[in-house]
Amino acid sequence: MELSKEEETIISLCKETKYRYGHRKIKELLKRNYQIKLNRNTVRMSKMFVGE
Repeated sequence: MELSKEEETIISLCKETKYRYGHRKIKELLKRNYQIKLNRNTVRMSKMFVGE
């Protein structure tokens, strides 16, 4: 299964922050650093896919 660009970015952010941030903080970092606006459920599901 291939990951989208957004999902890969979420996974890399989780790894960078050592999985300490929740979906709200990851969503804010996506918006601030990458200009990516996603629904919170999308961020949560991507984090669950990673295994958090």
